[in-house]
This record gives sequence, C-alpha cells and structure tokens, in this order.
Amino acid sequence: MVVRLEGRIRSLMALLVCECLCKSIYGLEAQGYGHATVAFPKTTINTIRMFEKTMPPGYTIETDLVIKRRPTEKNKKEWKPRDIEKAFSEHQIVPDVVDDPPVNKSTILFPFNRFPEFGNEMNLSIHKHICWAQWPGTMNDTYTLIYTIPDVPSRDNPTSGEYQVWVVGNIEGPIYMENGTLTEYIKPTHPNGTGLHRHVFLVYKQPFGRFIRFDEPFLDAKTRLDPRRYNFSTRAFARKYNLGKPAAGNFFLAY
Repeated sequence: MVVRLEGRIRSLMALLVCECLCKSIYGLEAQGYGHATVAFPKTTINTIRMFEKTMPPGYTIETDLVIKRRPTEKNKKEWKPRDIEKAFSEHQIVPDVVDDPPVNKSTILFPFNRFPEFGNEMNLSIHKHICWAQWPGTMNDTYTLIYTIPDVPSRDNPTSGEYQVWVVGNIEGPIYMENGTLTEYIKPTHPNGTGLHRHVFLVYKQPFGRFIRFDEPFLDAKTRLDPRRYNFSTRAFARKYNLGKPAAGNFFLAY
C-alpha cells in the first residue's frame, strides 16, 4: 500500500486529518481492495482545504490515495448483484427483513480484521465496536445505515425481532465517520441455546441527497433492554422515510 503525504505534519489539526485518512485506508486494505476511491465527509474535506491554506509555500497535503494490494485467496470472490440476491434469498433475509435485496456489497470492519461476508459465522465476543463501514456511492449523496437482528430471541421464535443494534442517518458520502446516530451501537448478545442468528446490515440512499429530519427517539448505548429497540421493522422504517430499495448490504451469522 502506498500513501502520498507531502510536507510535514506541522500542527495537531494536520495530525487529526492524517489519522482520518489512515483509518479509512486501513479499512480498505483490510478488505483486500485492489483499487478504491476513498470518499470523505464534506467536513473532513473542508478541514483539509482549510489546513492547506495555512501551510507555507511548498508544503501541501496530497489527498489522492493510491492503494495496491496483492490478490489473495480470500479476495477472489467478487460479489455481483445476482450473488447478493442469492445469498439474501437463501438465508431468507428476503422476505423476512426486506422485500428486495441490495445490489451492492457493504463492507463492515470489526476489531481484529473481522468482517461480514454474506453468511459467514462470526464470534460476537470481539464485536465491542465497529471500526469502519463503506459501500459504493458518491459524496453528493446521503445515506442511512441499519444494523438489525431479525431472530430475537431465536430464528424459530422471532417474537421480539427485529432488534435494532445500530441506526445512523444523514451519512455524507459512502463511508461511515460519526454522523447522525439515531440508535447507538451496542455489542449484541444472544441467550444460550437459541441457535444461529442473522445479523443484517442495510444501506439506503436518501432521496435526492437530502438530509432527513428523522422522527425517531434517540437510543444511546445504555438502552440495551429498552423495549424500543425490539420489534423494529426495517421495512416500515424505509417506507416511512421513502428510502426505497436498499442500495447495499451484508450479513453474518452468530450464536
């Protein structure tokens, strides 16, 4: 991997900008991208531009990123729309959660380089937080990201599902970097003996790139057992805010 950064780190602001860039690059590298365009929120781009104006002549921050990675076995799978549709149908996420499958893959990075891959099994013990999230898109659009578990308390008896683990709206561009959180992330857990649970990530492109005034209660990380997290409906949420079909998605299985 090659990252071009010209000049010197001359202030704390520059250091923060560089850290922001590196976090995004790390997420892409972890997913084995052979080529990628890194998108940043408007606030980050404005910060970079403001800092560039304060630098002496001859010093610039080069924000073009060149990312290269050798192909490996785990990077061979290219998920096309028909593959995603098949995975969502085989695991019955369509129709249990949504009516239509996404056409693009969303990439979610957990600690220790763990990430969902359309039905792989993952250990929830390491899911203390989400490091990074990305999906195909442009900086001119805004997005809503939903992480939901339909199988609560179990897949055979989902009387309390869906359970909303994490909901974020008005994300500027196709990468999550602390935007308008509606439901704060909490590390999910399942009762012993309830089998495999589907953990589903869905990304929606908001209409016309506009910000939405969400009429939802804010649920912080202390609301694990709050009844408002239970019996959530991704389908109803998307319909309420006219989000249409999911633009990207992914999922994994966990005990």
